[in-house]
Amino acid sequence: MCGAAPPSAWYQFSTDRKGAHPVNHLSGYTGAIHADGFAGFGRAVR
Repeated sequence: MCGAAPPSAWYQFSTDRKGAHPVNHLSGYTGAIHADGFAGFGRAVR
């Protein structure tokens, strides 16, 4: 289903909840993510 690699989790700490952080953290990423309804993810998750 998802390849031979084991599942993983990634955590990135930000000092505040500005929407620019998820955009920067996820720039260049391709694939699936699971996110809550935090409005800061709006530009990063479409």
